[in-house]
Amino acid sequence: FQAAVEVAMEALARCAGAVSSNKEVASSHHEVIGLAKAAATLRVVLGDGLAAAAKKELAEDMWGRAAVEMQEAMAAEQAALDIPRDGRIADLIGLSGIYQRMKRPQDAKNCLQDAVHGMRAVYWACAPDQRASSEEMQRGVEAALAEL
Repeated sequence: FQAAVEVAMEALARCAGAVSSNKEVASSHHEVIGLAKAAATLRVVLGDGLAAAAKKELAEDMWGRAAVEMQEAMAAEQAALDIPRDGRIADLIGLSGIYQRMKRPQDAKNCLQDAVHGMRAVYWACAPDQRASSEEMQRGVEAALAEL
């Protein structure tokens, strides 16, 4: 487990280094956002592993950092492209999952409410062959929202 943690931390350091090493690239650049989201995902997985190893404080730290990274990436992306889109919906659902791990139900609920709002704005225009799966996803998110 310790070796996996070290490799994960090295990967996070490389992601952060890649982002910070080039000041000419805007924080809203899709590659920078992609790196931030990848780092956040890695932190979530690492936090899950730490939680499974009964290292609650370290897990919560990883999840907290992941939430901040994801929020910042989403804000930069929204500032660059302020329209409802499927990718933002997926990010909101993922961020809700992070908040649920952190026992922050109101933040999780807010994310799911924003996701449903985005779904209503986007899913009506789905291709006919994708409409059923989109509607099913929306029902699933609405059910999860009702449970919070």
